[in-house]
Amino acid sequence: MKKVYTETGKYLYDISKITLGVAVITPLVKGGDISLVALGISFIAFAIGAYLIKKGE
Repeated sequence: MKKVYTETGKYLYDISKITLGVAVITPLVKGGDISLVALGISFIAFAIGAYLIKKGE
């Protein structure tokens, strides 16, 4: 079961990096404002992913 936690945490960690990139780079290219909702979702996914990785160790 620990391996499942670790792998799920890694996936959430990767998704948070992608979300953060989209939330920051897209508005810079389009000249808009950075979405705080997308930043919040990225942070939450990162926190859950880090917790699951730690739990799987």
